[in-house]
Amino acid sequence: CIYRTVLDGDFPVMAKVGCFDPSLSTLFVDDVADAALDFINDGLSLLNGPMPCVPVVAEFRNRLFGMGDIPDLSPAGTVSVTTDSDIVVGDFDVEWDRCLEGKFIQVEGDCRTYEIDKVLPPDVGLSPSIGRLKLTDLYENPSDTDLNYIICGRPNRLYISEPLEPECWPAANFLDIESGDGDRLMGAVSNFNRLVICKRNKTYVLTFNEQPAIEVVVPTRISSDIGCIGPRTFAQIESGSAWLSDRGIAMY
Repeated sequence: CIYRTVLDGDFPVMAKVGCFDPSLSTLFVDDVADAALDFINDGLSLLNGPMPCVPVVAEFRNRLFGMGDIPDLSPAGTVSVTTDSDIVVGDFDVEWDRCLEGKFIQVEGDCRTYEIDKVLPPDVGLSPSIGRLKLTDLYENPSDTDLNYIICGRPNRLYISEPLEPECWPAANFLDIESGDGDRLMGAVSNFNRLVICKRNKTYVLTFNEQPAIEVVVPTRISSDIGCIGPRTFAQIESGSAWLSDRGIAMY
């Protein structure tokens, strides 16, 4: 069977084009348009999802852990929205890429946030190109143009790679650590048989065998008032781990 990416797309997000029997034919012609393929729900893409767009990565038990999603941002440009449409159109100043997928957009004058399903290519033949976002839900407010907007990430989500396969990040491999508490993940460090995870104001310990996405795993909070001031302030020491908190050096 033959799989391929979308034109200029990211590996390993692929869709199945078709299959052929090499004993009957040695030639396979790919004449299927991108629009006719499912790059979102294909099993191969779900299994071999690309690494999430996060700035902090830690290694523990032959896996990579990603965290530190973007805070609320007010990017350049403005957007236009249409009632009962799942498409948000940006002006010529927006700069959107794959890292927006799975995050949320909130437009001026609307208290609701909408999850971004994917970043679409510009309409064919349109020059200069205009960015477009596809939402998971239809936009409910009145149509409007030239609106400011903000992008919101998932600041409490911990992403997990496959064991011994740092390039594979299945969509189901994540843990939300007390989401909605107004805090955000700052970093993590391996500590013998545990992974110490810090938010800005809290500290957690994660333990598991080999399948954290399959087992029921809940990180244990070990401090409610000591966190980490930044992602590059961790160190492994002979007796465990150390990091810089608002109170000084914290150790575990």
